[in-house]
Amino acid sequence: MWKQWINFIFGLLVILFASMGGSTTWLMILGILIAILALWAALEKKSA
Repeated sequence: MWKQWINFIFGLLVILFASMGGSTTWLMILGILIAILALWAALEKKSA
């Protein structure tokens, strides 16, 4: 579970880097996708 939260934070950092003008639009889209998918995985209820 903690790995998904690390990925979410990584996605936010990619978005932050992209918004500071250090990249292209594709990196911003990648950061958004990483953050969304990681948050989705972190909040998903696991069935045993």
